[in-house]
Amino acid sequence: MKKLRHLANRLWRREPGNNIERKRAEQALAASQRELEIHNRIAAVFLTAEDEEIYEKVLEVVLQAFDSRGGVFGYIDDGGNLVCPSMTPEISEQCRMDDKTIVLPPTAWAGIWGKALSTKRSVLSNEPNQVPVGHVAVRRCVFVPIVDKGKLIGLLAVANRETDYTEVDRSQLETIAGHIGPILHARLARDMEERVRLRAEDDLRRALADKNELLKEVHHRVKNNMAVISSMISLQSENLVYEETVHSLNKIRNRIRAMALVHDQMYHSEDFRRVDLGEYARRLTDSLLQTHADHAGRVELQTRIADVAMNIDVAIPCAMILNELVTNSLEHAFQDGRRGEIVVALDRLEDERFELAVTDNGVGFNDDNGVRGANRMGLELVALLAKQLGGELEMRENHGADVRVRFVFE
Repeated sequence: MKKLRHLANRLWRREPGNNIERKRAEQALAASQRELEIHNRIAAVFLTAEDEEIYEKVLEVVLQAFDSRGGVFGYIDDGGNLVCPSMTPEISEQCRMDDKTIVLPPTAWAGIWGKALSTKRSVLSNEPNQVPVGHVAVRRCVFVPIVDKGKLIGLLAVANRETDYTEVDRSQLETIAGHIGPILHARLARDMEERVRLRAEDDLRRALADKNELLKEVHHRVKNNMAVISSMISLQSENLVYEETVHSLNKIRNRIRAMALVHDQMYHSEDFRRVDLGEYARRLTDSLLQTHADHAGRVELQTRIADVAMNIDVAIPCAMILNELVTNSLEHAFQDGRRGEIVVALDRLEDERFELAVTDNGVGFNDDNGVRGANRMGLELVALLAKQLGGELEMRENHGADVRVRFVFE
């Protein structure tokens, strides 16, 4: 502190040599303030400018600070190439090179700027530089590599000032490059992580699209295979004479169609994981009414399905249950030309369970066990499917048949 006070006293007392020392101190202070102002302006650019504007705006600050007409601010990309998104109009617009580009691989690094990049050392020249044919003339220049933690990450250059560049200019540009280095390095690392993330998302989207196409093809093939089996059963039925056997084969065919309809709906759906049960129930009941054409005009079939989509593991058992119960009502509830109604419903209960119900106002159950004897196998199948769903089966008479399955699914 005493030495500083003594130095100050000497400066202000104008002792011999004081003027020179004071001038040097003032020059050092002015240079320091200039560097601080440049650093602050560059930091403000990195904080406020959009990504695509940063290089141009930083270069504007540097060119103004060094009174230069030309300059370049570029970075090293993931492939080790020098990318120059920002060049002054003198360089970018007036350049008439045939292979003009802003991406320069290491094999193209030449001249003093290539030397600066290869050696990671700045280069100052106040002599005309050799340039390729069509390139803007470079008379004076300073090329400074931007390095952070020993890694080359960019290039900062000024050129074509009216007066020569000095070692002070080089030192100040190196200081600026050193200030830019960590900021640019962090931004490049962030951008690389973002590109990696976007590539991963793109790969995931493609994989998902491929999976969806595969699932679509699987559902299509399953549906077609079931259609072939159904057709084979139909052909076989034509050669049989026993009505009971033909009837049994037709029931098997209808069960296959019920499952094939699920796959057909999934094939045409945007979401291959879910089946719209309401749409499925309408299509199934329409198909069953067409199969039982003798009921046309006598039996009305209504659907009341809650807005719910099921995965295929739940949809298939529900489809089979609907097929068995609606078929059961169509075949046994309305004998001797009786008119009636069948209602198919799916409701969400208060305990978060679902209730699938098929009711009719036909003859009801006709034996002591609550099972229509002529379709005992079909209702036994319903019981097995309800168990597969982890649900409860309830069959009761309520001015007709009333069958309900209560179950839970996610």
